[in-house]
Amino acid sequence: MALNGDKIRRNKQYPKLEILSPELKKDTVDCTKRGNWSSVWRIIALSNMLNIRIDTVYPSVNGTKHYAFKYMNTTSRPPFTDSDKGTITLTWTNTIESDRENVTNRGRPKKEWTPNHFVPRVNIQREIGRGSSTNITHSNDANKVQTK
Repeated sequence: MALNGDKIRRNKQYPKLEILSPELKKDTVDCTKRGNWSSVWRIIALSNMLNIRIDTVYPSVNGTKHYAFKYMNTTSRPPFTDSDKGTITLTWTNTIESDRENVTNRGRPKKEWTPNHFVPRVNIQREIGRGSSTNITHSNDANKVQTK
């Protein structure tokens, strides 16, 4: 991140993500400290470092019209992405217990939900019996999981 800040700033999503994210220089230092949460800048830096496309999924906890939902469901793709490497898909999530307690029984937040880290999403294929299988895949729509 320290050496490639210009690449991150040139990302077409940068102006929209800058509103939702910590200041890039501060986050560059913070990512070296234990106990700090993830940021979109780290995902963009990872994509650049690995030279791979990374799709991020932001759940619609605050509603589908929420600014973060609109712009954090995004793709980071370096200029010369190696398509043979495939795509990594990450989902934003939150592990703070107090944030889970702020969701009403109808699933709507009492206060705005914010993520603090991301987890990888994987495709799983398993056999259900002879000659049949189920293939579970993700969708970039954070509300859908497709089963074939």
